[in-house]
Amino acid sequence: MAKEASLPSSWSPQFKEFARYLAFLSLFSIIIFGPRNSDPYFMQKGIENTFTMQEFQHDVSFTTMNSKEQVIEWMEKILVPNLYPLNAYNGDALNENEQTFVGGVNKRLGQVRIRSIKVRPDSCTIATELKDKIFECYGAPTEENELKTDWIAANNANVTIPYGSEKAPGWYSPHTTISYTGNGHFIDISDNRAEANEIVAAVKENNFIDFATRAIFINANFYNANVDLVGVVKFSIEFISSGAIQTSAAIRCSPLIRPVRVINGDGASGFDSFVFFLEWVFYVCVLGYIVVEYRFYKKNRSTYFSSVWNVLDFVNLSFFFCVMILKVLSVIYVQSEFDSIMNSNNYIELEWVSYFLKQVDNTNAFNAVLTWFKLFKFMRENKKMSQLVDTLEVAGGDMLVVCVIIVIVASGYGIAFHLAFGHAVSSYRDFPEALFTLFLATLGEFDVDDLRNNNTALGPVLFVTFIVVVFFIILSMFLAIVDKAYEVVRLQLEDVVDDVDPLTRDVLRVVNIPLNIINKIYFIFTGKGAEIEPTQVVAEVVEEKKSVKEKKTDTPDHKFKALYDDAMGRIDLLKKNQIELQAMLGRIQNSFLPAVSAAPEVAGEEEEK
Repeated sequence: MAKEASLPSSWSPQFKEFARYLAFLSLFSIIIFGPRNSDPYFMQKGIENTFTMQEFQHDVSFTTMNSKEQVIEWMEKILVPNLYPLNAYNGDALNENEQTFVGGVNKRLGQVRIRSIKVRPDSCTIATELKDKIFECYGAPTEENELKTDWIAANNANVTIPYGSEKAPGWYSPHTTISYTGNGHFIDISDNRAEANEIVAAVKENNFIDFATRAIFINANFYNANVDLVGVVKFSIEFISSGAIQTSAAIRCSPLIRPVRVINGDGASGFDSFVFFLEWVFYVCVLGYIVVEYRFYKKNRSTYFSSVWNVLDFVNLSFFFCVMILKVLSVIYVQSEFDSIMNSNNYIELEWVSYFLKQVDNTNAFNAVLTWFKLFKFMRENKKMSQLVDTLEVAGGDMLVVCVIIVIVASGYGIAFHLAFGHAVSSYRDFPEALFTLFLATLGEFDVDDLRNNNTALGPVLFVTFIVVVFFIILSMFLAIVDKAYEVVRLQLEDVVDDVDPLTRDVLRVVNIPLNIINKIYFIFTGKGAEIEPTQVVAEVVEEKKSVKEKKTDTPDHKFKALYDDAMGRIDLLKKNQIELQAMLGRIQNSFLPAVSAAPEVAGEEEEK
């Protein structure tokens, strides 16, 4: 078979860069998705069901508690019996080791810790007229308002709970938007069920949860050998200054000790060892990319950040570097504390390291978007594949204006809904929550009944005007801008009949390799078939593009468009000639004006003579 014009024997620079990045992306995907499954979710769900979903009163569970009495009852009937089980489900007694398993599968690691945050009785100001009736005022749980002395029971001076400073990580409540320090009064419960019951009874008898209490945190750690996961659990009970009680549970299940088991050769599977090795190979690749990017930055210091792709690379590599640092620190910490984590009889502080590992997942989640989006940088080599980026570029300016309009409208309505319904409807209790609720309303998720029940007049007015302005007007503007920009890009693509770009050409060469192998095998057995040359594929693609354009030029619409364009071109030429003619007449007129004005004077002189 005759061959077409030969292709370059070497690979193009674009394809080499694309191949390197594709290998980098594949490595990232393997270490992210390879060791992941649904085990963390089901372990978290099991712990959550055990401690927070069981009812200890009719329709009352951990998530619906609303009084101090119910908090104590939950600790007596749900928390302690499940943390320190004595009998199996059939009534058989459990031995000492079996009593450390929650639900029979989650081994309790170390002691359970109870921490309370209290405020001083003078942490807020009382109105002068009421000082003779109200003698104590307990403010918000800020560090300045905290009670920083040992707590002594009012009815028993022998009961004292020491105050500790920064012995635990601070915590921000997403429900109440209150930040709590790591200070407080600490109670550690040993592995003894009887001691746990005594502590809960003492908490109740000595009124440990009093008016000064702003939060109770209960921390416990578990290890599930079946799935090799460590669960770090925090039950939070907030006693808000306004009188309400807000409960929440943070349960993080992660392979905390798995890397250390791989390093120590402690029974880790071959797959876990392979993924662990690939992960550090990936971090070496990240360092290599950082070096390359830094050299490129030094050469193009003044124009580096003018490119969107350079900014994306900078942000992407910065996050990868942070992930690498957090992962190294967590492995070092777990390695140094491995024996105490598995065998200690004291409370083990794992909240920090589990928080770091969660931030690793959060950062990788954001980085996954950036890493995959970078493929559009290479797709720009092919005009057809670059339509998304080209559309965004064309519509960028107009979309920015619409986004500013959206921010203005959303801010106004967010403040309005918060002021009107924030006191009664949870969805509008603060400004950020109100904005998020309004965003959901544009997607069709809203509850008009709550608004109407709280304000029959203002509720429907605000809601209807918001939907009309945002959904029917602004969103229509946004879609119209995108549609117009895409139409411009599509029309530009219709006239593109260039040869295949180097990147696409080399990709076709790679795709062609298995086809040729199959053809050769088929030829060996049948004597038929021919090798498919890369040049043939490229030529066919180019020829297809040309034939598509020729077909378009044969259509009546295209002929009319060509005729119209020719007529408009001739009109533009006539306009240009007319302008030049007018300019020429103007110059002629200006040259004759002096002669015309001088003619009467000459005639007068001749008459006098």
